[in-house]
Amino acid sequence: MFAPTPFLAVLTNDLLAEILIHHPTLADLGRACTVCFAFHRVISSYSFLHRLRIHHLSPSSASCRSP
Repeated sequence: MFAPTPFLAVLTNDLLAEILIHHPTLADLGRACTVCFAFHRVISSYSFLHRLRIHHLSPSSASCRSP
């Protein structure tokens, strides 16, 4: 009988990046980066940082406040 595969072991980097990109603050991402090597690898990759910059600077991600 085989031991069950841990859930995080079956997440692909693309899926993990998609989940992590939706953290509400950059401080949360900094904390997530210290959780495990897989999170750190994905968060520190050039492609993730590029997507993060676009996601957090896009008008749709900014909060809408009335003047």
